[in-house]
Amino acid sequence: MIRIHAAGLMALLAAGPVLAQDTTAAPKFTYTEVPKEDARPTGWKAEATAGLLWLSGNSSSTSISAGLAVKYDAVWQRYSLTAAYAFAQSSVYTVPNPPPAQPITSLDQLSSTTTLSARLWSVIPRFDQWLIRNDAPFDTSVYLLGDIGSDYSAGKKLYGGGQAGVSTLLVKSGPHRLIGEIGFDFTYLEPYVGVGYSIASLRAALAYVLEISKTTKVTAGVEYLNNVNDEAGAPNSPDVTAVGVPAFQDQRVNGVVGVTTQLWDRLSLNLTWTGRFDAKPNLAQLPKGLPAGSAAYLKTFDSIAQIQFVYTFG
Repeated sequence: MIRIHAAGLMALLAAGPVLAQDTTAAPKFTYTEVPKEDARPTGWKAEATAGLLWLSGNSSSTSISAGLAVKYDAVWQRYSLTAAYAFAQSSVYTVPNPPPAQPITSLDQLSSTTTLSARLWSVIPRFDQWLIRNDAPFDTSVYLLGDIGSDYSAGKKLYGGGQAGVSTLLVKSGPHRLIGEIGFDFTYLEPYVGVGYSIASLRAALAYVLEISKTTKVTAGVEYLNNVNDEAGAPNSPDVTAVGVPAFQDQRVNGVVGVTTQLWDRLSLNLTWTGRFDAKPNLAQLPKGLPAGSAAYLKTFDSIAQIQFVYTFG
């Protein structure tokens, strides 16, 4: 799994062009356009997602996923909150202790061990303040985004931080929309292996939305981050003994592709694939019993594929 999450990219795609942050007081700006007289807040909108996989018999595994996206559009401001949770564990056969003296003739003679394979959660609030808003190309907002979360498989015990930047609708033509963002990302990471450290990064992202029909939508996005600070205390692959990553060496690329189609009334089906690359991954949690001094890095690329049901409120 990858060390740096795709918080900004997921928030950008969760509800189309932009999402927002839960806040009590929006900053003030001088508008470049005057709001239309008949413009009104669209009100609250929420979407809940859920997925489940359970296997038993010759193999045993359980995985669940859930999510929530809440949005409020106040004409010139947009507020939102997205949250996600996923959990997976599986049981594997192991040799009994002490080992059997006779050949094994049944699986019942083996032991079984349950192993945690994935556990992750995240909460992402966001606020957008529009500078230009005509529902046309070059509509622009400035955004603030916060996030906190954990990812067992990626070696992230706890992380938190925020983003700030500018979001612009680059293309709007028929069913096609292309949104671009540039900004700054700051993350503090507490890994399972090693000490905590901070990452300050420049960020650029593109999000594409295709409205195939009133009931089916395709989304795709890519996000690039590169550190501008020296990451003191961070592991520096490929040498497992190296500590500290110099500026502009921790490059990360996150990509997301998804399809959502309506099944019935407020119920939809969502298929999503996420790929993540990190040039400087975290150290892995290795099994117990290995020789002293054993250490290894997580892989630089991983992916997540999800199938979820989506229920829309509001």
